[in-house]
Amino acid sequence: MTWFKADDRLADHRKVRLLGRDRLPAMGLWVLAGTWAAGAATDGFVPRAVARSWDARGRLADRLVQVGLWHNHTADGEPGYLFHDWTDYQPTAAETTAKQQKRAEAGRRGGVKSGQTRRSKTEANTSKQTGSKNEPRPDPYTDTHPARAAETYVDDHEKPSIQDTRDVVPHTGPAPRGHHARPGWALIQNTIPLKFGSNIRTALALHATQALADGIPPDTITAALTTWTTRDRITPNLLPSLIADHIKTAGGGHVPRAGAPVTGSSRVDTALGFLSPDDPWWQELQGAQMPPSLRVIEGERGA
Repeated sequence: MTWFKADDRLADHRKVRLLGRDRLPAMGLWVLAGTWAAGAATDGFVPRAVARSWDARGRLADRLVQVGLWHNHTADGEPGYLFHDWTDYQPTAAETTAKQQKRAEAGRRGGVKSGQTRRSKTEANTSKQTGSKNEPRPDPYTDTHPARAAETYVDDHEKPSIQDTRDVVPHTGPAPRGHHARPGWALIQNTIPLKFGSNIRTALALHATQALADGIPPDTITAALTTWTTRDRITPNLLPSLIADHIKTAGGGHVPRAGAPVTGSSRVDTALGFLSPDDPWWQELQGAQMPPSLRVIEGERGA
């Protein structure tokens, strides 16, 4: 769109005052013709046929010529009128065309850049969404209990069962090197199904290995492991309790670990067999003998 410019002092111009009582209609014609010439890019030329569309008799056009606002002019053989000093106040056709082309080029570049920006945002969003879909699903073992992330599995190819929610005792010792790294693992292999997952089976193997070290027969441990598989939602930490239950059921009592104190009392020896060699009570009673008074209470008689 092209604008037709008018000076803010036009109303008091001498040529306008010379129009007298024709000033209002004549200047109306002047403005209408000016906007047409600006839009048509004719550098101020208005064909007579165009002017007559507003001034049928041509009287107002003649008045504009008389005061010097217009000049009679012929362009390409067509008669008409030419605005006085058009190029001093209005842009030429060449300037208007160049400006329009410059705006069109700027709009084209802006559109290309805008399209690239939108495309980059779309690709970034798509990449983010695709990446989130490809991310591994949360592991209920490591996400719920961060300490489990550092657990070492005996079978690296086994993956924990998501359905199994039993707590696991993390393995903090050196990494096992094969299925026979712990004595209790053979019992686990023959008793605990793979569906319980590697971390569950590893924790049970730790308890089974400790029980073997305490002198408990493998058959008793195997029976306790079998019972463990039949219990719903219990943890590997309960295996020692199940082993103790099987010992009581068999009537064999607890078998003290090798090197347990021999105090002269079977009950005390049995109880001390549950203690660790690092326990202060175990160390204090190492090699001690029961006083005669305690042996009497136990139902024994001293010499």
